[in-house]
Amino acid sequence: STLSSSSMSLEVLQTYAKTRIAGVTNNLASIMSVHSVHPTTSADSKATNTEAKVQNEVARLLSPSEGGKADWGVLSPVSKVRLSWDVLAFMILMVDLWLTPFELIFVSYEATPAAF
Repeated sequence: STLSSSSMSLEVLQTYAKTRIAGVTNNLASIMSVHSVHPTTSADSKATNTEAKVQNEVARLLSPSEGGKADWGVLSPVSKVRLSWDVLAFMILMVDLWLTPFELIFVSYEATPAAF
């Protein structure tokens, strides 16, 4: 259930991002046509090339990496490994939160080993 809702929210986010990008592109086109800004032929090809680069970069950022694998060292936010790591870290923090006051109150200074 959590995995499917996360996948669904990712799809919604991707759709929203694509819609916003399309809206910005349309707004820029309308501004250029209203103000009669027409680049020259060489500038027009540069603008088209730049637009294609931007669209490719956006597509790369919105799609998963090649082969469906994330970059090295990056954990998926919904993977079992990442969620298990979060639970373990939370449990360690709770133990530390629970033990620190007891150590401060009940462990005497003389009971601490000399190595510390």
